[in-house]
Amino acid sequence: MTLREQIKESLIKSREVILRGGVNCIPSRFTRFRADFPGIRKKFYYLVTGATKSSKTQFTNYMFIITPIFYYLEHPELIKPTIMYFPLEETKEEITLRFYAYVISVISNGKYEISPENLESVDERSPLPQEVLDIMDSEAFIRIANAYEECVTFYEDRNPTGIYKVIKGYLEKNGKVIHEEKDVTYVDDFGVTKTDHIKAFKEYIPNNPNEYVIPIVDHVGLLQEERGMTLKMTIEKLSEYFVILRNRYSISPVVVQQQNMETTNLEAFKANKIRPTKDGLKDSKRTGEDCSVLIGLTNPFSFGLPEYLGYNISTLKDSFRVMEIVLARKGKANGLCPLYFNGAINQYQELPLPNTPELNTVYKYIEDKRKVNRPTVSMILRSKLFKKK
Repeated sequence: MTLREQIKESLIKSREVILRGGVNCIPSRFTRFRADFPGIRKKFYYLVTGATKSSKTQFTNYMFIITPIFYYLEHPELIKPTIMYFPLEETKEEITLRFYAYVISVISNGKYEISPENLESVDERSPLPQEVLDIMDSEAFIRIANAYEECVTFYEDRNPTGIYKVIKGYLEKNGKVIHEEKDVTYVDDFGVTKTDHIKAFKEYIPNNPNEYVIPIVDHVGLLQEERGMTLKMTIEKLSEYFVILRNRYSISPVVVQQQNMETTNLEAFKANKIRPTKDGLKDSKRTGEDCSVLIGLTNPFSFGLPEYLGYNISTLKDSFRVMEIVLARKGKANGLCPLYFNGAINQYQELPLPNTPELNTVYKYIEDKRKVNRPTVSMILRSKLFKKK
């Protein structure tokens, strides 16, 4: 079969999936932005990057955990996400509490927007309401929590080879590797031509064709260095492994990576270049060369900007993020998606366009919400801390 015939056959198969009512990706929840980022695709390697305080981990959790699991709950016949999480910065309990905070908000229709810290009753003045515990015992919450535990597995491996072996082991246990036998001719160190008969990788057939295997490494700057390697070499080894796994097994690996200080310092601010770049990747740029899609996150509030891209940052404050497709091997690049970010419950929503009545409604909601939560003078005067002074 010629290359043209192979490509056409692949296109026909993709078309038939849609005609049968299936999907070729886990759809993004940012509907207006789907022309730039349709969703999570098989055989795509994703990199999420941004400066400090850009909420990279929260975004990764929303995009690659919350989105797949909720879509799976709605369409179990179409997809089955398998999320292999290698948390290098947070614990599995912290990640799970963040997921629970989101679920509680969804089930309560926004009545309870409780952060993971408040779920743990860290502030002695605000114990967790019994109503929230009742929600966690509800049938809806248990169904979602069970799906989370079914789909998400945490691993303690911290070095690239260990991570590679875990993922490859899972894939081979849950699918079949087809080999082809062939002769390989080479010249040895003494100049003698030799021929070896080997078994070469040909194809991988998963047991479940609807399964999306999504390994997540957050973040690569905290990888345990491979023996005899620097951190840079270690990151590049992980990226090399992810390219092999992506190409052979059609998985969707995700890595989180910091930006260098050079792209987030005062000079970058003065030059109005605050958005992440491929050249700004910290510790190694190889990941940017290898990935299929490079997603950048920007928080203009952290730079003290009053306005950005037509949005009032003085009102939105830390609730505003910009998602950017910095690089895309297939499809559009440099697309920008303004987002509303609710850090307490790990929620991201596509914002209306600037200068629209819908956006003004968002501004009013945020301002009214702050007024409700703003302490009055009498509350301040009654505080124990004030009395001690």
